[in-house]
Amino acid sequence: MKYIEEEVFKHKDQLSVKEAEYVDCVFENFDFESLSLSSMRFVDCQFRNVNLSGCSLTSSSFRNCQFSDSKMVGMNWSSCNGLSDLKFSQCLLN
Repeated sequence: MKYIEEEVFKHKDQLSVKEAEYVDCVFENFDFESLSLSSMRFVDCQFRNVNLSGCSLTSSSFRNCQFSDSKMVGMNWSSCNGLSDLKFSQCLLN
């Protein structure tokens, strides 16, 4: 599994879409819509003004992540392997 730490992402071409672990990364003004995040791990990451709508989350995990001013519609959080300490501020969740 690829390990990425303390990076700032603003374009989806910067994102490795195959098994990777992102630690202490920032995703800003990023459009993840309908992207597969399967088997990816996000630890201590911040998501600012992102669109995660329709993403596939199969076997992914989010630990201690913050989401602000983001859109998360049509996501199946129950397909994740791990969710803990998530914080949401000014987000659209459905």
